[in-house]
Amino acid sequence: MSKNLETIENVEDNFIKLQDFGENVRQEYERLYNEMWTGLKESHLEPIAKTLMEREKIVLKHREQIVQSVRNNLQKQMINTLNNFWHNAGVSEALISLEMCKEKFKSYEGHSWNLDNKTPLERTLPIRMQFKEKRLRYLQAQLKYQQTQLDEVMQENKSLRQQIHEVKDKRVYLMELLGDYRKQLVVAKPEILRLQMKLLGIPEEGNEENIQPNQIVES
Repeated sequence: MSKNLETIENVEDNFIKLQDFGENVRQEYERLYNEMWTGLKESHLEPIAKTLMEREKIVLKHREQIVQSVRNNLQKQMINTLNNFWHNAGVSEALISLEMCKEKFKSYEGHSWNLDNKTPLERTLPIRMQFKEKRLRYLQAQLKYQQTQLDEVMQENKSLRQQIHEVKDKRVYLMELLGDYRKQLVVAKPEILRLQMKLLGIPEEGNEENIQPNQIVES
């Protein structure tokens, strides 16, 4: 976080340092425009004066004033057009950003970027890098899809494990319940035999000797 803050502060400092750069360039363009129309002279009106004389029989007078008026109007229109374009398009800010980039990448100054001097391997490097970038994005998408499938399988496996655990717990419970039932049956068996013999009308004394086969219902 502190490193990012430091970088932002450096950018702001560089921007402030170059704040007058764009305006200086605009003033240089304005000076060049003024110099361009300064070269307008009376001799440039000679073809016009000749045409007026031949066709209209009019003598073009006050040429110096005409030249000065044309010069002033052209300069004014050009400067207005320049200023409108400069401010509306944000040229100053763009020039400052460009100058900041030039300072940032000054270490690359003097490098040759002419593709004609590059080997075929160097010329195709951007294309190969673009292909590898697409391949990497494809593999990342595949990995994400496989991770999603793995999560679904793990969730299903977890659910099955839970069901198996519940079945085991239920089996243990039923086995304990069956054991308790058997114990209760063993304890109650003499009473069951006594009630059976009573229902059959067999005296309690000598029960075992008087019991006939098939007279006692097996429990």
